[in-house]
Amino acid sequence: FIQVDNTIDIDEYMQKVAEIRLKFGKMPPECCDFIIKQAILNKIDMAKYDGMIERAFEDFTEYELADSNIYGYYCRVLDQQFFGNKNSMGRHNGDNKSIKLSRQKIKLAGILEAINTILHEKTHAEQGVQLKSSVLNKGTYRILKEHILLEENNGFYRDNYTFMYEEIDARKGEYLKRIKTLKRMGFSDSEIIELQAGN
Repeated sequence: FIQVDNTIDIDEYMQKVAEIRLKFGKMPPECCDFIIKQAILNKIDMAKYDGMIERAFEDFTEYELADSNIYGYYCRVLDQQFFGNKNSMGRHNGDNKSIKLSRQKIKLAGILEAINTILHEKTHAEQGVQLKSSVLNKGTYRILKEHILLEENNGFYRDNYTFMYEEIDARKGEYLKRIKTLKRMGFSDSEIIELQAGN
């Protein structure tokens, strides 16, 4: 495992992480957190390591899902063209168990917004698992009603996105998960408040 301290050479660290990922197919969760944190703090050359940062996001997403006992999903950072005419930063697809992030939107909106998007899409994956479990509660009932309306009216999602329970719940989940994630990455409460204010 890679020991992290204040004297670590970022180039050497990234090389070791790349070797680990090549050998095992995934970087350890601690490495994802470290790379993403360094990117948030602008301590990584984004142009030089954009590929490693993207791989960190992909692996980070899979670890986040596994933390909620959701397995078999994959995450990919793709060009915006794969999103069709949608102007979104991320998409969750429960049918093929994927979360996709837009490379261009990450560069435009920033690292913290990419984390928000991942956690938002993770909440949608959790909602999907709840719906498939056939456990009916107030939340799943509301989402099922929205899904029925979606089938009946093609414009329902576009026209009601902001007010849909499914999206409100995902934004709430994103917010709560973001605080937990930033704390796990080693940010203090005051740093988290400062990051949130700047976002």
